Amino acid sequence: MTVIELSSIDFLKKKFSEYYKLNPVKPVPRMNEREFGYGEYGKKISSRHFAFANEKEFNEFLVNSAPFYVSASAAYYSFPSKKPMEAKQWNGADLIYEFDADDLKPDCFEEHSFWECSSCGKTGKGLQTHCDSCGQSLKIEEWICPNCLEAVKKELMRLMEFLETDLGLTNGFEFNFSGSKGFHVHVRSKEIEFLSPRARVELVDYLTGNGLETESLGFYYDKKFMHCPKKDSVKGWQKIILEELKELISAEKFSLLASWSGETVSSVKKIMHSPLEAVNEIENGFLPRLTGKKTKIFWESILTAIAKEKKILLDRSTSIDSTKIIRVPDTLHGSTGLIAKRISLNELKEFNAFDEAVVFQGKELKIRVKKTPRFYFNGKNWGPFEEETVLLPESVAVYLLLRGNAYGIEL
Repeated sequence: MTVIELSSIDFLKKKFSEYYKLNPVKPVPRMNEREFGYGEYGKKISSRHFAFANEKEFNEFLVNSAPFYVSASAAYYSFPSKKPMEAKQWNGADLIYEFDADDLKPDCFEEHSFWECSSCGKTGKGLQTHCDSCGQSLKIEEWICPNCLEAVKKELMRLMEFLETDLGLTNGFEFNFSGSKGFHVHVRSKEIEFLSPRARVELVDYLTGNGLETESLGFYYDKKFMHCPKKDSVKGWQKIILEELKELISAEKFSLLASWSGETVSSVKKIMHSPLEAVNEIENGFLPRLTGKKTKIFWESILTAIAKEKKILLDRSTSIDSTKIIRVPDTLHGSTGLIAKRISLNELKEFNAFDEAVVFQGKELKIRVKKTPRFYFNGKNWGPFEEETVLLPESVAVYLLLRGNAYGIEL
């Protein structure tokens, strides 16, 4: 991150304080039982093991200290401010699922990310890890666009289908934009509050398809046939795998199926000699047969590959570590100046974070901007910029300063 002048940091802290003074933050439930932490410019967590007795005390802290980041624990404790962790006395925890665009890396992600080699100075676009001139590791500059966040939303909706249809969780959800690259799902209910660490790991393994056993899902070999769940009874992973399989067969993606199974393309074509018949057979509970004992090996390879391709891409550590602290909803994100805005599931589809999570709307500011791609923010596209002094709306200037892409400000 670029180092900016202390006067600029002071300006940003003043803006944060002014915002919190006019916009008190609604507390998270049972806030007096949670551990809190905060961060300063360039560091998301610089101090933790704090507790707040009530909403008033918390909001006074936000106004007076103006932290760049504020996080709270998923866990509930008897003594949340005590150290070490064991002294807090754990009393249960929410489930939190975190989705970020840099984990998903949608197709557009590489188009608006670029790299710089600190050794030879070469730059380029994309996400390669080593310089093609000198071989040194690269510094990657990641940018997020509205399309990135659309991809994240789709992943979140896949999670919700799992939680509701497979696990029967239908209430206790809260959703918020992370303030930067994605979204958070908070699950608060008695059903999950006391899940053991092992149970939390097993749940994440199931959601992400880690170690998934296709036989336990109803895909099994018996009497020369590979059986599968019938169309009318599928849910969760069964539905995901079968829908993807039928789509691949209908689209005649024989080369892909061959690469997954180890068979030749011509062999796969023979097995799927009639895609329509193959799909009908699958819907009736059977996968197309091969000669001899190859059927079981062939289909297990393909089913496992599909599960791997379709796994839910969530932040694993956030979901299994009940001592981790995570952004408090409706607080400001110190790397963007955007609000980690609470939204309902119904609002999610139409939510555009780069418009609706923007809060700073003051006078224009003249700042010195480093290299940026063309990016969307607060209603329009900006840039590209490269080492130039520009006059920008306050929201855009704050965004670039906090990202580290601007290092000067004229007040």
